[in-house]
Amino acid sequence: MAKGTLKGKAAENFVYAAQKYISGIRNSVTRDIKNFVEKTLITELKKVRFSNSFFANYDKTLEVLENQINEKEITLETYRRLSAEIARIKV
Repeated sequence: MAKGTLKGKAAENFVYAAQKYISGIRNSVTRDIKNFVEKTLITELKKVRFSNSFFANYDKTLEVLENQINEKEITLETYRRLSAEIARIKV
């Protein structure tokens, strides 16, 4: 391990080398993050069907409501038939 104080040109060279090294690390990290976002994150997000996930609950709710409406109409029709039969019996 070297000890001492750098002065003059040696100090300038050291600072330049350190800045170049940091710049290289910064570029490498930026590239890695960009690759991760483009190749991994975006690829995985494209696989997700947000509309399906978002509207799945609404589709299920609409299906239940449609069934309830259909059953109500069947129940009302049955009631009307029975009511008509009772009316005929009373006459």
